[in-house]
This record gives sequence, structure tokens and C-alpha cells, in this order.
Amino acid sequence: VSFTGGSLFDSYQKRGQELETQRKQAETARVVEAETKKVSAEPIKIAKPEDGLLETTKESFVAGVGDVLATTGSIFRWLGQDGAAKKLTEMAAPLQEESQIVGKEFEWKDMFRPDFYATTVARTIPTSLALIPAAIVGGTVATATAGAFGIGALGTFILGSIGAAVLRRPIEAAMEAGGTFDTAIAKGGSREEAEDAAKSTFNKNLALTGFDVAEIATAFLPLPRSRGLKKVFLRSALGLLSTAGGGVEEVIQRAIVQSSLGEPIDVTSREAQKEFALGSIIGLGMPIAGSIYRGIQERVKTEYGDEYKKAEEKYVQQGAKPEEATVRAVDEVAK
Repeated sequence: VSFTGGSLFDSYQKRGQELETQRKQAETARVVEAETKKVSAEPIKIAKPEDGLLETTKESFVAGVGDVLATTGSIFRWLGQDGAAKKLTEMAAPLQEESQIVGKEFEWKDMFRPDFYATTVARTIPTSLALIPAAIVGGTVATATAGAFGIGALGTFILGSIGAAVLRRPIEAAMEAGGTFDTAIAKGGSREEAEDAAKSTFNKNLALTGFDVAEIATAFLPLPRSRGLKKVFLRSALGLLSTAGGGVEEVIQRAIVQSSLGEPIDVTSREAQKEFALGSIIGLGMPIAGSIYRGIQERVKTEYGDEYKKAEEKYVQQGAKPEEATVRAVDEVAK
């Protein structure tokens, strides 16, 4: 998972339109019609042009929170809990209306436009953040288990990465499945057909756990001691792998949904390109998080050397392995 839910983003906007009032639907339709006539020459349009980028980013983020609620509602609807689904959908609607964007199809030059990040990218962030707690819990449990069995540093790292991915993947698979269920119903399918499509999406998404493991591993992988250009090269290579992997995963997820709905699989259209771009952008956040984590460790060791060494020695004497003692000492000093 590239934490993006890129294919979810498209279904969010479709469902958001269905939740708007008749007046807003008519108004949006007129705007879209007018903009479509000059789409080739026009940049992305924000429905509230008087807002600056910071305000637009905030509105897009709030709309993304609404998307998370709407997606959770879709999951409940798929599971037959229509009452809870209705409440979540009603809660989501006003939040989703915070960001109303009309504009042209995605182009690669949009990657260099600030408004693209203030709208499309900002709206995907809440979905990514919603998956982080599960990854943290999974990684913590797996790491603790590895320590209890006396597994070495590399084995502990590997199990921690797998644990984070295993707990996070079913949640994202359910989010994709919920979106598939709603799309199938909107296309006129029966409940049984929609359930079959959602189940197909869920099962196929579970097979993408390997992407999660690789993404987490490349971000936090402990590298051999290195300096200068070698260190920069190694970290840049791992960051590139994580970024590309996030993009590829989003395209695969889009193809999975299309397959479940019986639609032709498309990996080259503008929408597929946008999925790849979003996955790559958000995928870059994982190695950045890894760099921040390592930076904090190094800063604690440098600025609180004596205190850190005492804490580390204490945990070693208590029977902790060196790598475990390092993490626990940093945590203690950081408090």
C-alpha cells in the first residue's frame, strides 16, 4: 500500500457528487460543461478561487477526512450494516463539500503545479494517515515477538516489517472493496453481484501484502555503515524504489477494481497515470519518515551523549540486545 488509496480518490469524488443536493448538482454540471469547452488550455480550477493555496490545502484535507468516513460507510454497506453506513455517509457529505474541484484530465506537468498538491494530493493524505496506526501496532507486536524468541537484528527488522504490513493490508483491502461495492450498485448491479465484486477486490488486494513489506523495509532498512556519497546513493536508491513501488501498486489496485467490476483493464489512460503519480508522491513519504526517525536517533545520541550511554548500558544489563537497547535508550532520553 502506498498509503494513498489513489483508486479510492476517484470513487470518493463520484460518491461525493451523488451526496450533493439537487441544486449543487445542477450548479456543478454547469461549471463542468463550461470548463470542458476550454479544458485543453486551462489549468486546474478551484471552485473557491479567492482562497490561497494554504486555505485550499486545508479544505482539500477536510474533504479527504470526509472521504475516509464515506469509505468506512461503504465497508459497512458491503457488510450489510446499512444503518451505520447511512450515518457515516451523512457525516461525510458536508466534509466532502469543502473541496469542489473541476478541471482538466491529469497531465504530467501537473506534478510541477502547486495547486495540484493543494487539491488532489492533499485530499489523499487522510486516507494514508488512517492506515498508519494499524501498521504501527502490527510492527510493534511483531518486533516484540521477535525479541522474545531471541531473533537477531535483521530478523527482528524483517518480522517487524511483515507485521506492519500484515495488519495494515486487510484494512486497505476492505476500503477498496467497499468502494467497489458502491460502484457496482451505482452501475445497476444487484446486491449479490456487488458483494461478489467487492469480495473479489478484497481477496486480490490481500495478495499485495508484499508491496507493503517492501515499502516499509526500504524506508527503515538499517544499512551498513557508510559515509558521504555512498550513503546518499544508498538512501536515494531505496527512496526511489519505495516511490516507484507506491505508484505501481496504485495502478495494480485500479486494475483489480476494474477486473472485479468486469470492466476492461486499463493501465495507460490519464486516470491510470494519475494513480501512478499519486502513489509515487505519497510513497515518497515513507522513506522521508524513515529519514526523520534516523535523524532523531542520531540527534539524541549526539546532544545527550552521556545520558544516552547510561540508558543504553542500563538496558543491556537488563538483558536487552544491543539493537533493542539502542531503541529503548533513545525513547527514554527523548521523553
